[in-house]
Amino acid sequence: MSALFLNVAAADSKKEYKTGPPSGWITPVAVEEPIKIPSTAINDGIYYLLVDNQARKGATFKHYAQTIINKKGLESLSHISIDFDPSYEELVIHNIDVIRKGTVYNKLNPDRINLFQREEELEYQIYNGEKTFNIILDDLRVGDIVQYSYTISGENPSLKDMYYQSFVLQWSVPVYRLYHRLIWPSDRPVHMRSHGTDIKPSTSDHKGSQLFLVKRDSIQALIIDDNLPGWYYPYPWIEFSEASSWEEVARWGAPLYRVPSKLSGELDAKIKEIMSQEDKPEGRALSALRFIQDEIRYLGIEMGGSSYKPSDPSLVFSRRFGDCKDMALLFHTMLRKMGIESYPALVSTRYKDKVTESLPSPLAFNHVILRVDMIGKSYWLDPTQTYGRGNFDTMDQPRYGTALIISDDTRGLVPMNTMMTQGPLQEVKEIFHIRESNNEPSTYSVETFYRGRKANEIREDFATKSMQEIEKNYLNYYASSYPEIVMNNSISMKDDTTKNVIVVNESYLIPNFWTKKEEKGSQEGYFYPYELAEYTRRPSTKQRTMPLNIPYPAHFRQTTEINLPDDWYIEPSEVNIEDGSVDFKSRVDYRDRKLMLNYEFRTKKGHVDVSHVQEHISTKDRIYDELGYSIYNYGDGESEPNGVNWTILAVAGFSLILGAFLALNVYR
Repeated sequence: MSALFLNVAAADSKKEYKTGPPSGWITPVAVEEPIKIPSTAINDGIYYLLVDNQARKGATFKHYAQTIINKKGLESLSHISIDFDPSYEELVIHNIDVIRKGTVYNKLNPDRINLFQREEELEYQIYNGEKTFNIILDDLRVGDIVQYSYTISGENPSLKDMYYQSFVLQWSVPVYRLYHRLIWPSDRPVHMRSHGTDIKPSTSDHKGSQLFLVKRDSIQALIIDDNLPGWYYPYPWIEFSEASSWEEVARWGAPLYRVPSKLSGELDAKIKEIMSQEDKPEGRALSALRFIQDEIRYLGIEMGGSSYKPSDPSLVFSRRFGDCKDMALLFHTMLRKMGIESYPALVSTRYKDKVTESLPSPLAFNHVILRVDMIGKSYWLDPTQTYGRGNFDTMDQPRYGTALIISDDTRGLVPMNTMMTQGPLQEVKEIFHIRESNNEPSTYSVETFYRGRKANEIREDFATKSMQEIEKNYLNYYASSYPEIVMNNSISMKDDTTKNVIVVNESYLIPNFWTKKEEKGSQEGYFYPYELAEYTRRPSTKQRTMPLNIPYPAHFRQTTEINLPDDWYIEPSEVNIEDGSVDFKSRVDYRDRKLMLNYEFRTKKGHVDVSHVQEHISTKDRIYDELGYSIYNYGDGESEPNGVNWTILAVAGFSLILGAFLALNVYR
């Protein structure tokens, strides 16, 4: 991930943070060392002696202590960084110390402190205004303990009465002592939920407030599996939320997304222009959507309160940029002014329908789209989507499972029930014309149909890359199988923007198609569905304790037509492989010198539960073994292949079968 760092002079940076002792509400927690450090479980050369997080409404205190185990640890702790938003937060540094053989050395040296404006999401066109306090530590040695603590005070002005806090109880590194503490006013409700653990905080009264406390010792590292679903968070954690219901969150958001009564002259004129050009609601809604998707670029300035509050639609229209919430409100405003019913909807692009397992909070979501109700149907539309085409029945609609409608009538989360793309997302039709020998090149053509989401991806690819780059990439893709392949004609692309279907046509020549196989005394012709193979990859972690992610929705179909130079004996075959997550079919047909290889693969859901992982890996192994097809020429040489056809072969008898052309399924 790229990041933009703007260095602020040391003299100015002192205005952005303070130094001083912890506030009186914080309970001191001593740093203790274990009798024996679990050296075999250490990552990055450091061992966490203490993770101390304490919070109350409007302030968070953090205290860490780490032992340097080796040289890697020296590098890991060479500097300390703390992120905060100066538009509404105040950073107070309490101490930065190095403890060496019982002696404490103060490392809070102003000359080594810098403040950076760190834009980690710049590549996603998001400016959040956060700054990073950074200090470089000198004279560190193996065996030192680095201890530091700080408090960040302040609340996002958009999250009034929507306090939220979470504590993680385990990490990928071992921790000797963990201390989590939340102080909450007794006259304000707060709700708690544990995830992935039976651990619950102890509760008690504390000076007229509620006190929630978790203490744990000798926490082992959690080793996570690969290929996890995006919604799956492997570490146990506890969350607290002030909101009592999703209805309450919707009421919080309603004023933020209210359509303004007055619009700028330019925006009002654009709305009237669309209405004059389109008579039907669906035509007007589609024109407004395309205008925003094509003319308003994505750029988020999410500093302070603007991280949740959308900008005025007239401003977004005039400056021609905005983030998801800005574009959603602009789209919502245009539709409502046209008399079309629409509602902003909060969604989680990561947790999707698993967001229902979280406590109600605005922080459960990271994206805003729109639900549009027309002609008796509901459509889920994302104005930030680029290169999307099609009408309301053929366009690719976002699939986030669950949404929170921002409306005064909302009573809870609702399922999105997004319409799926009809037909395979990607359909490949290959045609080979194989020559008798390598004296002349074989020909190879490909016609690929892309639908729905895949059409949007290819449309963007062709719009953002030169044809020379695209053709080079395609050619090198096939060169892994046919090293001498050359392009016969330029690549062509046809875009049906109404059906949202793109057709890409390719044409190649393959010199020296036949490959000599010394161990078999033959020549081989090889065919393999490489794009389908991408869906059959097996995870690195096969003995799993966590669910396995699989692409969804995925629907792929491929037909390979191989026109042979003579009659061959090929046995037709058909294979069906299926489990609870995927469905695969393959078929081999032969008639009149034409060999047909047919493949189809689709996924039924986006993950495999732990209890079914081994079965699924076995399924993928079986599918993988069915991919690829080889034909063998047992002739006298590359330039003089065996010309025996099936009719002659039948007359000659079965003793000649092994000397004829054979077609065999092979493993990759």
